[in-house]
Amino acid sequence: MNEISKVQSYPRRTTQGAEGLPRYKWSVEQFDKLAEHGFFSEKDRIELIGGELVPMSPKGNRHELVRDELQDFLIRRLPTGVKLSSEIGWRPDPHNYLEPDIMLYPKGFFGNSVLPTQALLVIEVSDSSLRYDLDRKAKIYAGL
Repeated sequence: MNEISKVQSYPRRTTQGAEGLPRYKWSVEQFDKLAEHGFFSEKDRIELIGGELVPMSPKGNRHELVRDELQDFLIRRLPTGVKLSSEIGWRPDPHNYLEPDIMLYPKGFFGNSVLPTQALLVIEVSDSSLRYDLDRKAKIYAGL
């Protein structure tokens, strides 16, 4: 039995796409196992959202510039006891793995396991994904 099949539980849970067809629902644990076994390459930009593997839009120069400027601005103004992580692999719950552009949270927490209620500020730099980021991702970030 390989490592991936060890984390699978049957019957496999599904999600439902906009067209109404069922989809397999993945957990963060299964997502991590896929990554460990080389299912994704270094070039793959994937998030796990609501148990679905979602390819992320490629970052352009404008995105990088805006994120870097925001990060620089915030770092210079961080109060004592607050930590900033940039593009950290965040696991807010068992069915979501996201990479927010910037996240502020109390020192003493590990950024990848901060609960949405513990995050002080989560920033997504958006352009083509603005509608999605303001709806689905914002709800996850808020812990809804």
